[in-house]
Amino acid sequence: MFEDATVLVDGGAGSLGSEIVRRLLQQPVHAVRILDNNEYTLFNLQRELGATQKIRCLVGDIRDYERVKDAVQGCDIVIHAAALKNLELTEDNPQECISVNIHGTQNLLRASRYAKIKKFCNLSSDKCVNPSTLYGTTKLIAEKVTTWHGKTTDLKAFNVRLGNIRESRGNVFELWHTQREWGDKISLTDPAMRRYFMSVGDAAEFVLECIDQAEGAETFIPKMKKYNMTDLALTFAEKRENIKIVGVRGDEKLDEELMTETEKKNALNRGDYWVLPNQPVPGRCPCCGGYDCQLCTNKPCHCGDLPE
Repeated sequence: MFEDATVLVDGGAGSLGSEIVRRLLQQPVHAVRILDNNEYTLFNLQRELGATQKIRCLVGDIRDYERVKDAVQGCDIVIHAAALKNLELTEDNPQECISVNIHGTQNLLRASRYAKIKKFCNLSSDKCVNPSTLYGTTKLIAEKVTTWHGKTTDLKAFNVRLGNIRESRGNVFELWHTQREWGDKISLTDPAMRRYFMSVGDAAEFVLECIDQAEGAETFIPKMKKYNMTDLALTFAEKRENIKIVGVRGDEKLDEELMTETEKKNALNRGDYWVLPNQPVPGRCPCCGGYDCQLCTNKPCHCGDLPE
């Protein structure tokens, strides 16, 4: 899939985007374009990667359609990693969150269609499952728009739904490290909070695997471990007396999910990950999805073995 390909990674100077760029350079690609609006991090990444004709760094914003159109021209694959994701900032700046996460995604999809891009990978988040925050809602809409393009156009657009990236900038581990260094108590929103985590390297490798496998309109979901945040906080605090409970932020959920109940009915088990297919699964009841054969209007019902 990547042999002699030109790949655009927007948000490519971010934590995950930059790791994807590094992994792409290990593939037999022709070129990698990095589009980002952060000049400082883009320059640092360019300096890290060194002088190579395979890299082209582009300063630009995905909200600027003309800039996006120029960036995708001549590419084979687009990996859409740019997003506004900080909970407090997105809630306090709703217009900007919507503009980047929804309109920016639309710009990239539209430009990719006209540029005859072969595959479009939208990086999503588990926050889009039954969302309670603006960020999660925008990611859900971005998924829906991407899937629509994958189903109704020639663009092979699909989603990769990830959990929390341990090494992402501004993550809770950075905060806890700073608090420990300063001798402060470790802040915890709620003792019952649980989250999915994966390493940035695993996430980047999974994205590249999905690009190779995708046919269009699917959603790929890695099987991740869910952690109790109290257990993680104790690795920094060492004992519970060094933890302070600060309360949940806004509409933040205590527990995260990888799929909705409806999605679980159609999910295909692929070993280390799930796939939400672009059409009903063959052999399953189109009425009940294989879960409630009493409602099935097709006799006999052909419900097969389904994931839990």
